[in-house]
Amino acid sequence: MNRENQEAIDKCLRGFYSNSFFHIYIDGDFNPTISNVSSQKDKGTALHEYCHYIQNIGTLWGLYCSIHNYEVIIEFKNAITASNVIKRPFAFSLTEALKKKNEYIRHGNGTMGYPGWNLDVKEPIDIKLKDVMINGKKRYLVDVSFTLVDGSKQTIQLGAHIIKESMAAMYQSLLDSTAVHDDVPYNLVKLIAEKLFPETAKDIRKLICCCHASLFSMSPGSCLIDTLKDAECANPQMNGFELFDKFVHTKVVTNSKGVMETIVEFFNQMVTGFKGMLELNLAAPLDYIDTALERVRLDGSYYPFLSVLYNTRVFSEEDFSALIGYYGIPYIQTSNYGFHYPQGSGGEGKEASADVLELIVQEALYESFVEQKHAYCCPLYYMCQDTDFEKPECFTNPWEGGLCSYKIVSDSLGLNNKKVT
Repeated sequence: MNRENQEAIDKCLRGFYSNSFFHIYIDGDFNPTISNVSSQKDKGTALHEYCHYIQNIGTLWGLYCSIHNYEVIIEFKNAITASNVIKRPFAFSLTEALKKKNEYIRHGNGTMGYPGWNLDVKEPIDIKLKDVMINGKKRYLVDVSFTLVDGSKQTIQLGAHIIKESMAAMYQSLLDSTAVHDDVPYNLVKLIAEKLFPETAKDIRKLICCCHASLFSMSPGSCLIDTLKDAECANPQMNGFELFDKFVHTKVVTNSKGVMETIVEFFNQMVTGFKGMLELNLAAPLDYIDTALERVRLDGSYYPFLSVLYNTRVFSEEDFSALIGYYGIPYIQTSNYGFHYPQGSGGEGKEASADVLELIVQEALYESFVEQKHAYCCPLYYMCQDTDFEKPECFTNPWEGGLCSYKIVSDSLGLNNKKVT
């Protein structure tokens, strides 16, 4: 393999650090039995990414975004199927409904992308709530202003992105207290709490639960501020688990039929809807995905991802292993080319549950045709490197050449009979 190709592989892998669609990449070691991981740093990193996995499938905001992402992929597949000549990067039109969802998600995620910001903690943090109209509906946004260590003033919009990263970093700190992160986005929620909600800020577990609750809102930023106020002022005697339980039972959501439902009811219907969508659009029957989505349902009393925080005084690697034992793992690949597969109903084995693999391939197909950064290398090359599935086409046209998971899915869309430029 020539040097240019190897550099492309390295760049591809370094740029891939995602848990979207049941897929995690960890720059370190991993084992489902966490005590078998030697490095405390790797244990903490795995917990951080696993937290994102649960956020993405086990919260209202995360599942809403996951459903939207897959709806976009369905539109992409329809456009590919209908085209005889395909030019990369491939452009296709979204429905008006998906465009509106894009707007909700863009505002709800808040500011994303930072050059390694760290705050001057001696300076104040200011919060300004504002209401805006998004697609004809009122939504509440939160602007956060602060001073950086270099003296510059910055303002960002607090949203799901910062909340998820801050929550994952706090969860990670329970297992690895030595982990170091930039303040934005990883420490910002804790710093806001220390300035404005000092009693709540003393309890990391309560902060984690407040973050988790805010992700069951379509306005995560303002919901977090409201939840922190509730924890600080209205219900200081409640622990984080109790605050979350109160939240999901008292907050209501208006469904598509105009009916008011509790968050418990609404979220469980979203889970059912997502499963139905996947069943219609995956060739493989739902297996691990079915199990995972059933496990994240809200039963109204038992929330394992938060309950485990209050089982013992100190969160441990045994608690992390217990979470894995309950929810399972998605497809996990590590920087040393270690692979850990989600297990379906067939039990232990070396093969991933077919539904997860197909979902990952569909996303990779989308990326390689729509996103320019993936044009030089198949996004799934790391799966095939140094195996019988590796082929020259991995770096040019992965829908051609020998059979691989990418080609199986691309053939189902008729790419083998189309002109691609």
